Amino acid sequence: ERLFTVSHGLDLAAVAGAYGLSHQRVTSAADLSLALADSLASAGTQVIEVAVDRRANLALHREIQREVSRCLRIGGAA
Repeated sequence: ERLFTVSHGLDLAAVAGAYGLSHQRVTSAADLSLALADSLASAGTQVIEVAVDRRANLALHREIQREVSRCLRIGGAA
């Protein structure tokens, strides 16, 4: 997988550094956009650590799923 979430408690900056890889930790969409642009413009492997609130993310996905299901039910009944 190219992208994944992991709850592990590791210091990814230290792990990346031990293997000679660059590391960036981002906390906003704007920072992620910049980090991705930097990564794509660079040679080699870079680690981009994205801080996320997993509970908030799960709640948002469930809300979206409920709304999509609701809209499909309404559209299917017409």
